[in-house]
Amino acid sequence: MGVDVIDVRAAQCLTERPFADFATSAIHTLIDAVADAMIRCRFSTQDARENATVAVSGLRAILLDRLVTGDVARTDRSASRLIEQVAAE
Repeated sequence: MGVDVIDVRAAQCLTERPFADFATSAIHTLIDAVADAMIRCRFSTQDARENATVAVSGLRAILLDRLVTGDVARTDRSASRLIEQVAAE
C-alpha cells in the first residue's frame, strides 16, 4: 500500500464524524499555536497564518514519510529545512 493510498484512506476517515471534528480542531490548534509564535516574532497576522499552515502541513507530511519509510536522518533534515524556509519568509 503506497503513501498516496494511505493519505486517501486517512482523508476519507477524517471527513466523517466523530473524527472530522477532532481532525479539524487538531489542525486549527496547531496552526494557531505556530501562528501565535510567529506573530510574537513580528510576522504580520496574515503571513503568520499562511506560514503556519505551510509548516504544520509540511511537518505532517514529513512525519507520515518517516512513519512509512523509517528514514529518520532524511526526514530530520527535511523538517529542519522546512522550518528554516518558513521562518525566513
